[in-house]
Amino acid sequence: MTAVSAYVPCFNNAVSVVQALSSLQTQIGHVVELYLVDDASSDSSLDLARQMQIPVVALEQNMGRGAVRAVAIDLAKNDFVLSCDATNKLPVDFLQQALSWFDDPQVAAVFGRIWDERELTLADRWRGRHLFRVKEPMAVRHGALLSTYGCVIRRSAVLEVGNFDRSLRHSEDADLGRRLLAAGFDVVFDPSLLVVSGVSNSLGQVLERYWRWYAGPE
Repeated sequence: MTAVSAYVPCFNNAVSVVQALSSLQTQIGHVVELYLVDDASSDSSLDLARQMQIPVVALEQNMGRGAVRAVAIDLAKNDFVLSCDATNKLPVDFLQQALSWFDDPQVAAVFGRIWDERELTLADRWRGRHLFRVKEPMAVRHGALLSTYGCVIRRSAVLEVGNFDRSLRHSEDADLGRRLLAAGFDVVFDPSLLVVSGVSNSLGQVLERYWRWYAGPE
């Protein structure tokens, strides 16, 4: 069995963090280590994780996404690391399917397609159509730009290129993906790996998310 570390990055995600953690706990086999890295939340996120008896690493001040993910990679005891954002959840077979890509030693990361299963509000419907693009057919892509909302990465490759950039408050995944590709590794997008959004967003949150996904680190 391939041993896998798994983590959830968190910042004030009390509404959804339990379902994210639960979805990692229920992955078929492989996950031997699970922890939450918290970016100085002020809500009950930490309490909820601790009630689940999940180990918590709490940053003393808010540092941003790059720092949280870099800490998570530093902590991992295994070469394969599964992550799921605190606002999402993974189907039970996500990890089992994703690991098959790593038979190729050049594959450094595999990520899935984000999906919205409810679309309760106008903002959710706009998000599904324009951000998640749930109506569009998608194919496997090699040399893809990394997204970490639900992914498996090879820790040794990530450390080889310098880990996540701790200074980046967003776009840390795309930055890492570019460095992995430049170093000769492959990053795979597999749309059969679904990452299910577990929260609704307001219109303002959707627009901020759209900007963050496409604006880049600058």
